[in-house]
Amino acid sequence: YSSGVAIKNADGGYKGTLTYKYALAASRNIPALRVFQSVDNSKIKEFVTKLGIKPEIDSNGGLHEAHALGAFSGSNPKDMAAAYAAFANGGYYTEPYTVNKIEYIDSDKTVSLKNKRSKVMSDSTAYMITDALVYAVSGYGNIGGSVSGVQLAAKTGTSMFDSEARRKYGYPSSANMDMWVTGYTPEYAVSLWYGYTKAEKGYYLGNDGYSARGKLFRQVISSISDRSGTKKFTVPSSVVKVTVEKETWPAKLPSEYTPDDMKITEYFKKGTQPTEISERYAKLPDVTNLNSSKTIGGYKLTWNWKKPDVLDDSYLSKYFSQSVFGKQSGSYLQARINYNNNTLGGIGFGIYVKNSSGSLERIAFTTDNEYTYVPSSVGDSQVVVKAEYKSFKSNASNGEEISVKSDGSILKLSVTLKGNNPLEVTKGEFKDPGVTYTRNAKITYEINNNSYSNVSDLEAAINSLDTGTYTLTYKATLNGESATAIRKIIIK
Repeated sequence: YSSGVAIKNADGGYKGTLTYKYALAASRNIPALRVFQSVDNSKIKEFVTKLGIKPEIDSNGGLHEAHALGAFSGSNPKDMAAAYAAFANGGYYTEPYTVNKIEYIDSDKTVSLKNKRSKVMSDSTAYMITDALVYAVSGYGNIGGSVSGVQLAAKTGTSMFDSEARRKYGYPSSANMDMWVTGYTPEYAVSLWYGYTKAEKGYYLGNDGYSARGKLFRQVISSISDRSGTKKFTVPSSVVKVTVEKETWPAKLPSEYTPDDMKITEYFKKGTQPTEISERYAKLPDVTNLNSSKTIGGYKLTWNWKKPDVLDDSYLSKYFSQSVFGKQSGSYLQARINYNNNTLGGIGFGIYVKNSSGSLERIAFTTDNEYTYVPSSVGDSQVVVKAEYKSFKSNASNGEEISVKSDGSILKLSVTLKGNNPLEVTKGEFKDPGVTYTRNAKITYEINNNSYSNVSDLEAAINSLDTGTYTLTYKATLNGESATAIRKIIIK
């Protein structure tokens, strides 16, 4: 509180930045207080008073901050039902009444009593609260379940015994005195209080009270409602539904490369919806100054690249220092760094070779601004370097291409089969078709868990085998490099 008195959430925990919809559904105390403190106190007083709620007024004529948690006396289920009905009615409040008309028995006179409605909030405010409370029921499970065929918005409330009562009557720390559910459908507003009017030894609500109040409330709603599923809350034209990118502050639109699991769709008051596109997953810029030079063991590719500001550590540090992240800015920064490194795989460069059809094959990934490329054949090779994440490639740069001309003095070690594969032979008549391979490599042969260093030994071994299907592996090795080719042999 502004007085310095600390408050906490019911679970004593901290969930970080939250949408108001989730914070309201989950009854998070700290967000509620923060919102209360950010609004003109006199405006809060004016708003709730127009809804028929009688708040407690302090010596300065304002509302004390405990109102943010519903901690004030003077309210009752009738008043709360009427207040919540204003959300369902598009922002119009009607004072509760029980008489529709009066018929005089000594005459034919009939007097109809019309209710008085007053506009107390915008229809956008009314609907966005409704949307949040619908989520509280169907998305968060606020009242322990839903009612089939009924669109239901509701909010629970709980008050515990104070420390003095717990000591005096021996209550456990989880003991509750009051449990509320107030909610509404497109037809009805209902408020339920469940609890004890005073502290008394042996009487309190335990954890079973949460289930009981939800069952009672759902039973009432089920009994009075049209359950055909046709009654729905109407979305006013003053609000718009927009998909935004998660973890953006202020909220921004997703880019075309934003992963689906990083998008969320919410309502905004028309005119306040975000229009700026997030750059977090924007297409990465291309490398520049891509060059190739012959070196020992291959062709050295070098390039320059400037990391976008949105991915730079200094930018992220400044971003997470915003007040909305509170004292957890360091945790958010580390979580973002871990996500970029682990989930996305970290920023680096993909090395691709373009084949004759024009498609690209990634042959390597490096975090350095250089790579030694070893061609697999004589002649020109088209090599493409892309700035990209190791695992997430949707926003990879377009790629810069360079032609690498090989004179054959440096070639990637490779092995290619000659003849048929699979190869069918008659038992005892196997003749190795052989392989072709680049560079002056050493060839060994492996079959049936045995290794051979020359062709004659290989052929003798295969010709001694029974009929069946076997796998022959040719392995070329040179200076620590290796390459293999596999042939299937069918002996009949």
